[in-house]
Amino acid sequence: MKIDKRLYKYIEYEMYHYKDYKKEIQNMREEILEGSPSPSDGQPKGTTAGNPTENKVLKLSMSVGLSAMEKTVKCIDSALSFLSERHRKIFDMIYIKRRKDRYSMSDELFISYDTLNRNKNELVEAVGKELGVIKDF
Repeated sequence: MKIDKRLYKYIEYEMYHYKDYKKEIQNMREEILEGSPSPSDGQPKGTTAGNPTENKVLKLSMSVGLSAMEKTVKCIDSALSFLSERHRKIFDMIYIKRRKDRYSMSDELFISYDTLNRNKNELVEAVGKELGVIKDF
């Protein structure tokens, strides 16, 4: 399947940031869950719940950035789960370790350069479908 260049770049952007998203999700969750409530100044606050646990649940469920990152990570994990081990290795080499040496990667995987690129494109397409930006007709 031929993917529009801008869409391809967007999907790759999300894949390159997979590791960063996972780290940021963990940091945000820890910050919300382990952060202490603000000191009370005695003034009523009309928009916050009185229960600190309730406040944490609300922050976790209402954080738009956190939700978006979690959705992206979940979609990439889902795509990787049904792809081959070779696809997962290619994902790790290119998008996690950020290797640029495609010829040595293909040698390492015992495949041709063209097969590496074809598998990379299949990987991008699968992630795009999981993200919902590529429609499966």
